[in-house]
Amino acid sequence: MVVAAALDRCRAVAAERDGDDWEEAKREEALLLIEAGRHAEAEAALRSIRAAGNGAGRSYDNPAYLPQTPRRLARLSDLVGSRDVFILLQGPSFADFAARMEAFADFDCAMVTLSAFPPIEQSLAQINRQVDVLLVTHPSSIRSWRAEFDQFLRRPARNLVLATRYALSGLFELGIDEAEFIAQHDERLLFAHHQDGPPLPESPLHFENGNSLTLLLPLLLLGRPRRIFIFGADGGANAHFRKRPYFYYDDYDAAGPAQSFLSRPDVVSFRGLPDRLEEANRRFYIDAVHADRAIEAAMRSLAAVFDVPIPPIFNV
Repeated sequence: MVVAAALDRCRAVAAERDGDDWEEAKREEALLLIEAGRHAEAEAALRSIRAAGNGAGRSYDNPAYLPQTPRRLARLSDLVGSRDVFILLQGPSFADFAARMEAFADFDCAMVTLSAFPPIEQSLAQINRQVDVLLVTHPSSIRSWRAEFDQFLRRPARNLVLATRYALSGLFELGIDEAEFIAQHDERLLFAHHQDGPPLPESPLHFENGNSLTLLLPLLLLGRPRRIFIFGADGGANAHFRKRPYFYYDDYDAAGPAQSFLSRPDVVSFRGLPDRLEEANRRFYIDAVHADRAIEAAMRSLAAVFDVPIPPIFNV
């Protein structure tokens, strides 16, 4: 009954509006229908947004994005288009993938990760690979891995940083002018917005707020990959690794000196703190449940409104 009342309200609003306001009302209608499991109706609502555009296309003239965003999306396509993509997350099970990494030495695939990327690259070094696409959504990630982040942007190899305005908002704390930073690394940056989604023609890189995967996965779809494989997406849900939050952490009850990276800014230690880890795992689980919904909505919107093909996606 609640969904029916909300749908009636959305449709009444849509009947009174036009332009961007109408599109937002139709999007909310589609989200309600997805929640209700009425997927065919949801897709019809989303397709009506595309039909109403009359071929106007997408607008990237948005302060949340960088200038010449289509050119930046073309760079993303150069890196991931028609290729397999490995999304390497930092959940404990990534250690299983790392132990078998030699088997992937000759694969033609793009390596993608987020935030705390140096431990991932330490594992990739055994097959002489580096990260191709890096997502950063929070200023703390740059504070924690500043030297490595600077080095990533200066590499001779082609790579790309997917980011948000918010992620770079802390640069001034490091004595870095944001405008100068963007100008210096312009060729390697693509900005999106991690709220007010799923995307619409007037906001094609706006995605719902959630964990980092809710932004990373839809953005990668815009590069038209062949297939996507997700590794390490098990934070808080791995029965065999309940004593650590990420694969590169020691167990909270491990003996010996603390790992050196724990002294970095904004890095949280769980040494001797099982209750803190239990709470972290609880939040990981809640974030994952929300991510399932947000990613589904984003993919349905990209497919119906923008005709973006959805490749096979495997959570390994």
